[in-house]
Amino acid sequence: MEVTVTSGYSNQLSIGKLTKRYQIGHNVGGYFNQTTEIPQAFGPVANQWLIGDFNHDTNSIPIYHLVGTSNFLIIKIEGLIVSSATDINLIKTGTTISSLETIVSPGTRHYTSIMQDRVGIGTNTPDSALAVNGTIHSKEVKVDVLGWTDYVFKNNYNLSTLEEVEKYITEKGHLENIPSEEEAVKNGISLGEMNAKLLQKIEELTLYMIDVNKKVNVLQINNDKLAQENKLLVKKIETIEKK
Repeated sequence: MEVTVTSGYSNQLSIGKLTKRYQIGHNVGGYFNQTTEIPQAFGPVANQWLIGDFNHDTNSIPIYHLVGTSNFLIIKIEGLIVSSATDINLIKTGTTISSLETIVSPGTRHYTSIMQDRVGIGTNTPDSALAVNGTIHSKEVKVDVLGWTDYVFKNNYNLSTLEEVEKYITEKGHLENIPSEEEAVKNGISLGEMNAKLLQKIEELTLYMIDVNKKVNVLQINNDKLAQENKLLVKKIETIEKK
């Protein structure tokens, strides 16, 4: 069933809509289970009211007022499934609004939530929690990761030589630990995992550059020494020639 709360304007602006959807299982043996989701939560009314969970002991659903300014409230209940005329009459006569009570609110406002294992946008066959058959436009994407690649900078990290890297590329046609084009096209890529792998390659490149820089510095020092020695030799030769 669904419980929807709307309002209007009474002492403060209360437009908007808040809907909570319930799937409830309860039998005579005492088993009880409920799953809820929030298909709609927008406007000021979603900040001002909170719809609680179904209480099977009292057969009630609490509605909490989250602000101190008074509002009038419109409550709509729909989607109840009944099996007999007796049940229909019971719902008609037994559904009431209780007296107001002052209790501690269980939390902050509701936000829209879809409590399904898979949701599809542009597809009827989603294969993930959210499957989108199209482009996603976002200002920012945050991906949780299980680990990061700082281990590359540990002293015990086994960094391949450039000769080994070249050999692998020649044999495989792609970098080690990076999917081939065929694999990427077939299976797609996981954003968090791929970013970590690319960072690993960047960190390895950084180590190669540091090593090259050290070697260049040594060569520069040796070159400067050779230049000084060459100048001394030139002076000695000039001195000998003058004699």
